[in-house]
Amino acid sequence: MSEIQRADPKTRHSTIIFTLVMVLVLAPILIWLNSYAESIEDWFAQPGKTIERVKLTISILAVVGFFLLLFLAIFTFRFARAILCFDRYPPPNVKVIRDVRVRRGVAARRIGRLIQAYSVVVVLLLVSLIVAAWFLIQNVDRIVSELTKRICMSTFTRMRHERI
Repeated sequence: MSEIQRADPKTRHSTIIFTLVMVLVLAPILIWLNSYAESIEDWFAQPGKTIERVKLTISILAVVGFFLLLFLAIFTFRFARAILCFDRYPPPNVKVIRDVRVRRGVAARRIGRLIQAYSVVVVLLLVSLIVAAWFLIQNVDRIVSELTKRICMSTFTRMRHERI
């Protein structure tokens, strides 16, 4: 007969409360930020400062994304290591929010290895994020000028067709 690790009611309750609080806090923040969309557009559109501000924004987003992905990679790798050390999934003393069938032996090792592979994929995403941000920051001048040229050409073409 298989062993079942019972859900911890306190952990389940705190998880639900945390999720609801995050939704109730983040939704108004997003609505509030949306009201400042024009101000943000004006901030980017100031002559002579657009390129620097785009670079700053890309840098900030890359740094925030880097630390979030780094935290996720470390957490998942440590969790997988605990599964492999104890040869048990879920590891001992880990609280679960629903009843989980305990797996031991080959099944637990398979889950541990899959979670380790996931953490490696997260690290690859982290490296890709940094490379993409670096590429964008290095080439933002060329990208913005190309986009501006295309927008101007499409506007010019549309105006020509409207006159005909």
